[in-house]
Amino acid sequence: MIAEHLSCILIGAFIDKSDYFGSENTVFKSEIVEFLNKGGKFSISDLQNSIDSLKELSNQRVSAILKQLVDSGEVVKTYEKRKAFFSRVGD
Repeated sequence: MIAEHLSCILIGAFIDKSDYFGSENTVFKSEIVEFLNKGGKFSISDLQNSIDSLKELSNQRVSAILKQLVDSGEVVKTYEKRKAFFSRVGD
């Protein structure tokens, strides 16, 4: 039992977790950018309610995807009354 547990830990250490959802997230990113191209500012909840594929995702996962878009410079994050809103660069 200890050997099984140890092997799971060792295998997990060698898996590249950064690419675990990579290709799936790329689809979500393109859908978010396409939606934001319409203009306006949207919260995470707004995006989840407007984009069908995001409805099944957790708020935290959508937030992580949006963070990647903000870090890459494709999306701008602003705050209004302590709530985060996202829009395309230049809006």
